Order: sequence, then structure tokens, then C-alpha cells
Amino acid sequence: MLSFAYAAFVIYKTVVYGDPVRGYPTLMVVVLFLGGVQLLSLGVIGEYLGRMFNEAKQRPLYLVNSYVHSHEHDASIERVVSNELPTRR
Repeated sequence: MLSFAYAAFVIYKTVVYGDPVRGYPTLMVVVLFLGGVQLLSLGVIGEYLGRMFNEAKQRPLYLVNSYVHSHEHDASIERVVSNELPTRR
């Protein structure tokens, strides 16, 4: 957007005051426009990579505020810690 504003300024200045250096207004408009396109493309790629990184972590979209312990759960953890195979009931 800023390149369009500066392009309008350069074109206005060229029309009103003349062109002291031949090709300067065209060169500036093209360089600024292509620089803006590059920055916009880089922003889109960065947004894509950021979303893919968050998706690749596979974290839940919520946080657990509290956890209720159960005796069955504690017993299964003790069997795993003691290297026993859990039995099916």
C-alpha cells in the first residue's frame, strides 16, 4: 500500500515539476512495488509455517485445570513402573 502512495507522489512530482533524471520514477515505482510483493509473500509463507508448526506439535486446544486421581489409574501406573504386564479384567 505504501508503494502505491509513493508511486502516486513520484508520478505527481514528475508531471508537475518534470523529470530531472530519465527513468527514475518508473524505476522507483517498480522497485517499491516488487519489494511490497516480496514482503507480502514472505508474510503469507511465515503464517503458513507458523500454523503448520503448531499443528505438528499435536497439542490439545485446552489446558487441564485439575485432575481427579482414581485408584485404578494409580494401580495401572504402579504396574507399568514396576515393569509388570497389566492384566486384563
